[in-house]
Amino acid sequence: MAACCSQPFVDDRDQHGRLLATQVSSKSLLADVANLTARKGTLAAHIARLERRLSEVLGQAAQDASGLCAPADIKMLTCRTTGSEQQILDLRGELAARDEDLAASRAANREPMAQVNR
Repeated sequence: MAACCSQPFVDDRDQHGRLLATQVSSKSLLADVANLTARKGTLAAHIARLERRLSEVLGQAAQDASGLCAPADIKMLTCRTTGSEQQILDLRGELAARDEDLAASRAANREPMAQVNR
């Protein structure tokens, strides 16, 4: 049996190889019960964490295998594409505003240049 568990009787042998029964105190048995109860709680919590993690991993594997969701790299590329499209729209807006400013400046300079050339 495991070393962490006290047995009610210890396996001792005399010089002829016969078993001798030695009783363990009730206090040591109660201490063993308390220690084993605490260990049981620790192991139960650890098992629950492992089960939760296994469930997450198996769920992700099933989701990936089903093809219902896009793989992570496709999601990342989609996000990058969306960001790039937004940046393009912003830059086109800035370009249009600059084109309007340039057209207004040309119109404003057209009349004085026409007067100078006359």
